[in-house]
Amino acid sequence: MSSKRVRLISLLGVVLIILVVAAGFIMTYAARDARVLSLPSSTGNAPGTTGVLSADGGLFGSDRVAVTSDNVQNVIATLVRPSEYSRTVVVESAYSGGSATSRISTVVLNGSQALIVETAGSRKHIVITGGSVYIWYNGEKNPREMPFEASGDDRTVLDSYQMLLTYEDVLSLDKSSITDAVYDTYAGEGCISVTFKSPLLGYKTVCHIAVASGLLIGAEQYDGQKLVYRQTAMDYTASADKAAFTLPDGTNPVSPH
Repeated sequence: MSSKRVRLISLLGVVLIILVVAAGFIMTYAARDARVLSLPSSTGNAPGTTGVLSADGGLFGSDRVAVTSDNVQNVIATLVRPSEYSRTVVVESAYSGGSATSRISTVVLNGSQALIVETAGSRKHIVITGGSVYIWYNGEKNPREMPFEASGDDRTVLDSYQMLLTYEDVLSLDKSSITDAVYDTYAGEGCISVTFKSPLLGYKTVCHIAVASGLLIGAEQYDGQKLVYRQTAMDYTASADKAAFTLPDGTNPVSPH
């Protein structure tokens, strides 16, 4: 066999090896790019550490999707609130000359919401369902009924009755308003924590959104260095008792029979 033929065969072999290696790299990265982001359940990093969300539901490795201020809006957009749950939320608000604390027991069932709001000795009941809002205080037998009118997103109105921040509002922020975003743990749950500047008052706002439930489980707002608002959620269960929607006259608009 001539030396020219040997060199040609050797060259073809090298080219073939290069093509095989290149194909391997292409297939590997194509597989990574094709993975669909799925959020992990409730495992996370130690508090205060930056984490990453993996496409297979884990929290490890540098090739996963890191939560940053650049992509946190896209990540939050994948979260879905449960249609049925119960929990308690404590809301603390500071104002000129004082402060107030409210304890809100919440039951949500397929778009209907029942609340018991306890503030400074008062106990207010609110039931929102079927296009109506029913409000009464302890001892009252006739609730006040008003139409439930939501302009835009119903969640914003429902959250306002709970005195909560609507974390989905982060999606409409200019990206420059978002100063930090990480995946970490808050109150023992894996969360997306996002810090941004409120567009109206300029407050620094921090939201902690549980990836397992899609619910806001903690939030703080600061006027400069002063904490003016804090929300803490607890006692979450993925179920709702229809009895919570019973009105003081014994009727139940959610379960009429």
